[in-house]
Amino acid sequence: MTRRGATLPRLAECRDCHEPIRFVRMEDTGRLLPVNPVPDPTITGHGTVCARLSGAVLVGYVTSRDRVASLHMPYRFRPHFATCEDRKPEAKPKPEPDPALF
Repeated sequence: MTRRGATLPRLAECRDCHEPIRFVRMEDTGRLLPVNPVPDPTITGHGTVCARLSGAVLVGYVTSRDRVASLHMPYRFRPHFATCEDRKPEAKPKPEPDPALF
């Protein structure tokens, strides 16, 4: 399903676990999403990153209930956040102030 001779963008390195990753530019926001480096056409379900090559850049979206995989997106990736064992926890929200103090 991929073009013959198509070359995926070069690999990068996860700053937490140092495993190889690639980046997919999200169509709707323009933000970069790290994905595991090897496309896997068998991945299905919500949270799959569907992508296509646009020049030398992977462009795509994350599947959801409202947006399913498309045949126009030949590459399927797993988001690296789902498999990174050394991922740093996200910042915790600040606690609400105690109303008894006011």
